[in-house]
Amino acid sequence: MTRRLVGMISIAFCVFNLLNLGLPHQTKISQAKEASYEVYLPLVIGAAEAGGLPANQPSPTPTPTPTPQPTFPTLEEFISQIASGQSSDWRGFYAENLFTARIIQQPPNNYSFISWEADVLTQYMLAEDDIVGLLAHNTHAGKYYFLLNIGDQFYLEVIS
Repeated sequence: MTRRLVGMISIAFCVFNLLNLGLPHQTKISQAKEASYEVYLPLVIGAAEAGGLPANQPSPTPTPTPTPQPTFPTLEEFISQIASGQSSDWRGFYAENLFTARIIQQPPNNYSFISWEADVLTQYMLAEDDIVGLLAHNTHAGKYYFLLNIGDQFYLEVIS
């Protein structure tokens, strides 16, 4: 039995070798995988033209084209954008060269409503008659409040 087993293993080994299906060879790891590799470039000393190479003249750095800046709307342009033909409520907030925002009113009896729209302020309807309260989430239109400083001029627009 042992001789027969040894003979079968030997025959299988010979067949594998003949068919090139032998045991996997130990793979050789390239030098690049073992460690960082280095690249050597030829060094040209002397006149480059003599070696058949073009002269080493630096190419001019291209001048970048300026990114077009968005134009800030004028007050008149902003008024035409927010005109809606609705009743005479507050419709827009304009702080020149800082930000513009549409103003919407809170729904009746929903004094916790604040708009989630970008660039939209919500008029707080429980404010006194001579006070305009403007609400906004600090991740939406409210982030622009931080651009305002004491003494900055802004306009609240009423479109009738």
